[in-house]
Amino acid sequence: MSRTLLVINAGSSSIKFSVFSVGPRDAHPVARYRGQVDGLGARSRLVAVDTNGARMADQAMDAGATHDDALGGILNWIEARSTGETVVATGHRVVHGGVRYARPVRITPGVLQELEALVSLAPLHQPHNTTWRLSSR
Repeated sequence: MSRTLLVINAGSSSIKFSVFSVGPRDAHPVARYRGQVDGLGARSRLVAVDTNGARMADQAMDAGATHDDALGGILNWIEARSTGETVVATGHRVVHGGVRYARPVRITPGVLQELEALVSLAPLHQPHNTTWRLSSR
């Protein structure tokens, strides 16, 4: 069973993602593929490519898809390609961490509450970084 790392970047009208294989603790993650869902709220499309740039997916999503819909579509697409993989961690880029959060931290209810208080600093992006939750599958 291989271990996988998922990295997400939610923007105002898109979600970008990258998937990495994770080896032993001292090994660097190895990129496997990346993609994005663009056009959220309008004509959304999921596109993914492998490390050589070869297209792995190019599919329309329902008109008016939300960030939650896009995340679900991304997770379903990844899961459909899974062959004994386990997502062991997910990283998410947050647009504004204020003066307190300038490097990676584990998300707790307290951290999330502090990030939600910064929505006014990045009103088009920050709400998408704090309002949806990744579910355990």
